[in-house]
Amino acid sequence: MTRQRLSQQFALWLRAQPFVRGGLAGKTGAVSHSLEAIEQAIKAGCGVVLEAQLTFDGDAIVFGEDTLDRLTTLRGHVHQYGSARLQGQKLGGSNSTIMSLSCLLPEIAGRTPVLIDASRAPQKDPLPLCFAIRRALEGYGGPLGILSPNPRVVAWFGEHARRVARGLLVLEGAKRTPWWQRTTLWRTVLLRRAHPDFCVFDHRALPSDFAQTLRRQSMPVLACSVRTAEEAAAARCHADNIIQDFEEHPIPAAAPAQPRPARQPVAAARP
Repeated sequence: MTRQRLSQQFALWLRAQPFVRGGLAGKTGAVSHSLEAIEQAIKAGCGVVLEAQLTFDGDAIVFGEDTLDRLTTLRGHVHQYGSARLQGQKLGGSNSTIMSLSCLLPEIAGRTPVLIDASRAPQKDPLPLCFAIRRALEGYGGPLGILSPNPRVVAWFGEHARRVARGLLVLEGAKRTPWWQRTTLWRTVLLRRAHPDFCVFDHRALPSDFAQTLRRQSMPVLACSVRTAEEAAAARCHADNIIQDFEEHPIPAAAPAQPRPARQPVAAARP
């Protein structure tokens, strides 16, 4: 199958239903990234975003926090522990445990689209996590995508996992983003290096001339970090879909707000 045909198939499911990060808490108070939370999201008709982290022994673990301290009895970071020890840890005092990506995907079994967030891969050497994720994907047949702000990660999956939709997380509008990363030249370089199938923007960075240009070129644009119905309505005016942060229930679909005019580019001061 050609890359163009694959991109067209990716666009269909990327736009079809909202995504939730880590699943939904639901009435039972499920913990983010637990199997129970994923099941709640599937029942609500949502896709899921799973944050992957690399263990000490090279496995991809699904866990959504910087450290283990708050949700487990361990201290420190995921990369300090082996996969077997981490998978025995209960999450937040519940009966749910940390799961590896290779164990969680068969439980989802293609019932909903999945985006794997590889943003926590080390900037200097992201490939070990890439290899771990690819191993976990072997034999999985459901709609699946990868998401990263690192163009090297996105491009790597284009070479080694062609049937995975590749998403570039655009840091436009993020705090402390250097001015040169907001220039047209830098964005062009990112796209040429990554060759993504879709892009993800923080909803607070929308409207964006860059995002509008991508949509005119038929590239799906998703808005992330959405928490309220008002944010979702505004984001849907300038993006094809939303990624909701972990909450109890999905944000209901509502009539979209009137689109705001795109921000005019501001000339950056020279360093």
